[in-house]
Amino acid sequence: MSPSRHPFDPSTRLAGPSPVDLAFRPAHYRDFGDPLALALNGISGQVRRDMVRDMLLAEYGQRAPHDILMPSVDPAILEERAEEGFRNWLVQCHGPTWLGGEFLPGLRRGEAEIARVVLASATMDVISLRARPAGKRYHYRVVDEYGTHFALCRKTSTRPLTLGQVVEVLETAVHDPDADPTPGGIVTIWWDQQWEHGYGPGDCTDFAWVESELYPGLAPWYAARAAAWRTLREVEDPGRGE
Repeated sequence: MSPSRHPFDPSTRLAGPSPVDLAFRPAHYRDFGDPLALALNGISGQVRRDMVRDMLLAEYGQRAPHDILMPSVDPAILEERAEEGFRNWLVQCHGPTWLGGEFLPGLRRGEAEIARVVLASATMDVISLRARPAGKRYHYRVVDEYGTHFALCRKTSTRPLTLGQVVEVLETAVHDPDADPTPGGIVTIWWDQQWEHGYGPGDCTDFAWVESELYPGLAPWYAARAAAWRTLREVEDPGRGE
């Protein structure tokens, strides 16, 4: 059962106008802007993604052509999933946080990750929104590293989703397929959880963030969403976290 389709208005989640164009949509789900974006999308591990991004941007200072960028990176780091020996080394040297995203389900044939939610948990858990072409439609699913079943308001579409529709999926997806959509979806629900545990507004919104190589406006939109959320919480409990 999918979440019931109530009208969704992203503007109700913000304190002001959207900082980005919510009508933006990629031409297709292979529409990566540069080779670095394509390489990052194929890496499940969050820390390995960050390593590749930092190494390449530090070395070249900007997004360079594929033939310049890719030969400078160890091919093993670019694999979708890290080898067991490398994962063990990461844990021994740096702790379980470095395993974030390494246990996500593998990408299906033709599938691409279009957004991910990253948690600042002990194991840096990752939740991945994915799209796969099948026939004349795109099929969507959300997966995590624990086999959780997520119910989505949009299971398929004939065209790539707009940025606003991606926001809708993230804001209304639920863990329980028999439940109604929750205001927190799969992002702000984690902010709410941290708030219930007594953390200050800034610490709460730092706990979960959103990334996307296909929707560059997604992170700025969620930065505005976080600011609006913090403002409401500061009114609710002035001084918490100071």
